[in-house]
Order: sequence, then C-alpha cells, then structure tokens
Amino acid sequence: MQTKHITAIVVGAIIGVIGLWYIFAGVGARNTEAALRATHQAVQKGNTVDYDAMWKIISQTAQVPKQYSEDFKNAYSSILASGESTNPNTVKNLFAVASGMKVPELDSSLYRKVQDVIESERTKFANAQKQLLDIEREHTKLRTTFPSSLFVGGAKPLESKLVTSTKTDKAFESSKDDDTDLFK
Repeated sequence: MQTKHITAIVVGAIIGVIGLWYIFAGVGARNTEAALRATHQAVQKGNTVDYDAMWKIISQTAQVPKQYSEDFKNAYSSILASGESTNPNTVKNLFAVASGMKVPELDSSLYRKVQDVIESERTKFANAQKQLLDIEREHTKLRTTFPSSLFVGGAKPLESKLVTSTKTDKAFESSKDDDTDLFK
C-alpha cells in the first residue's frame, strides 16, 4: 500500500513538473514573440526616419558643390568683367588685373565629401533594413521550431517593408544585372 502511495506521489510530481515546464515555456515563448513583434515595428518605423534623414543629408550635402560652383563661376565672371578694355592687349590687361586678385580654386574635395556622405548614408540604411530581416528571421524561427511552436505557432508572421529600386527588382526577376555604366 505504501508503494502505491509513493508511486502516486512520484507520478503526481512528474506531472506537476511537466505542467510547470509547459506553463513557463509557453509564457517565455509568448513573451519572446511579443518582444520580437514590438522590436520589428519599432525598427520599421525607425527605417522611415532613417530613409528620410538619408535623403535630406544627401540632398543638402550635394547642394554645397553646386553653390560652390556658382560662386566660382561668379568670381571668374567678375575677374573677366574687370579686365575688359578697348585695348587690343585685353589678355595682358586681364592678367594684370587678375594677378592682383585672389583667384578662387575649384576644390574637388567637395565632390569626394558628397560621395562619402552618399556611401555612408546608404550603408547605414541598408544595415537598418538587414536588422529588420534578422528580426523577421528570429520570429519565424520562434514560430516554427519546437517547443515554442506549440505556443506561438499560430502567430501572424512579421512582414518587413523593404525599400529597394525598380532596377533591383528587375535584376532579381531576370537574374541578370549587366548595366555597369554609372553615368548612363
């Protein structure tokens, strides 16, 4: 009789431990799913902000060389205008006027700066897009692998909104990207 009693206690304890494990595993899986969903939504919204900032930074940085070029052109125009004369030696007159003035130099480093800004901002945005995909992958893994699939297998899959170009879409549809002309 006492053996039956001990057996019942052991079986009850095993069932109790399995039940507790099931409860804690379920709570953990649901909490992880909720955290991944919230992180995904926050990163998706953050990507919108990053995209907007990227284009504003690129646009405004690209305006600097344009303005510099205009200022450069205006400076040379004023030098040329001040050297005009009815004298047939206008070129000699121009050099005399110009030698007394500081002649502006077109600085190509401004274009390098624009190029660096474009590259860094696009890379930053691409990394944010990859972060979205990583969250989506973790969420899918949580929903589809045992034992968490028992608790969150029915959760709606995350959908990432990725920003790409028409050119990229066409390249992936055709499996070809032969266009290597940058300035076309």
